Amino acid sequence: SVVIVSISQQADQEIPYKYPWPTNLHAKLIEHLNQAGAKAIGFDVLFDKRDNYDLANDTVFADAVQKYGNVVLGGSVQSTGQNRGQGSSSLSISLVRPNRVLQEASPHPPGLVRAYNDADASIRKYILGLEYNNQQLYSMGLELLQIYQNIDSTDISQTPEVLKFGPYEIPKYSDYLMAINYFGEPGTFPTHSYE
Repeated sequence: SVVIVSISQQADQEIPYKYPWPTNLHAKLIEHLNQAGAKAIGFDVLFDKRDNYDLANDTVFADAVQKYGNVVLGGSVQSTGQNRGQGSSSLSISLVRPNRVLQEASPHPPGLVRAYNDADASIRKYILGLEYNNQQLYSMGLELLQIYQNIDSTDISQTPEVLKFGPYEIPKYSDYLMAINYFGEPGTFPTHSYE
């Protein structure tokens, strides 16, 4: 089953730190979730900067990530267009990764957490994955599924129409998108406030 631990307004009021909170708090969350039997944990947060309070907090967080080996940290591919005049432009793409301490502790690549909005700002499609510097990156959801179902990388392949991900065949909307088949209304999955 899926459980959402939300960074809610209530949590922000009750945790005695200004957000972004010290990263050692995330280490405690990892510990508690694993004690509760979590098979895979994903942070839909970018930890690209070091801890604001104490750099040692990142080490505590990294130790928990490494200890359990079932944590996927967020990453995002960002593109910036540059106009070179007379209508020509170039596109530069960069990957926002977890900071070096966290990245080195994680046995898994970052899961892409960037949302894809339609022209009317609705979210109807989901990014399956992207290739960056000859490395295939997958969405947070797929990275978590790979851990949860213990899917070997050799069991992942794709055609222009379908991404085969272990036992799952996911129809593709485009090269890197799928149409979302929402499981239910908001609140379908149990949600708990972080604090």
